[in-house]
Amino acid sequence: MALSIQLEKCPNLLPRDDSASGCTTVTLEEFLPRYNKRFAVPASEPGVAYRPWPQGLRLEEVFCFKYVRTVGADNTVKLGEHRLQLEPSTERASYAHLRVEVHERLDGSLGVYHAGKRVGTKEAPKEAPALRARKGTRGALKPAEGKGRDGLGDDRGVEAGRRQDACSTKTAARSSVPGSDHPWRKPYKRTMVTKSLNA
Repeated sequence: MALSIQLEKCPNLLPRDDSASGCTTVTLEEFLPRYNKRFAVPASEPGVAYRPWPQGLRLEEVFCFKYVRTVGADNTVKLGEHRLQLEPSTERASYAHLRVEVHERLDGSLGVYHAGKRVGTKEAPKEAPALRARKGTRGALKPAEGKGRDGLGDDRGVEAGRRQDACSTKTAARSSVPGSDHPWRKPYKRTMVTKSLNA
């Protein structure tokens, strides 16, 4: 639109209409030389206004999305569906609980940086689900009669089970309430100790 407005203000910049339909076609190759010749202003200082690219600055560290993350206790960092394992370096053996910068580059690759330096990473294993006890009755099955716990006819498992049951019975008996003839049930009697005069 800016080009059409400028052309309307300066009709002498338009090329001649040689077509039978009366439509004028303007291209940049035809327009720019005439425009620059009329409106160009010489620079006050020689040289190029663009600054040179700093030495050592990498393109992938500039043109990327940057996110701040806290490293987990297992030395991993997560970004979306990605999970990266941070490898130890000569400066630090672990980055646990530190703040790092995760770069997501335009090609989809990821990079982790700490204090301006890149940290070595590799794909971390998937998180193990938290183990929880399932609903329902829990316990071990008793061995079948005449067979061991392995079901192969070994009596050692049966004897071990019997000993365990006997120990459980004794433990339950010891933890039961004392009987009526227990010394704890008898009333306390104070015994008088006297010294014989004939001794």
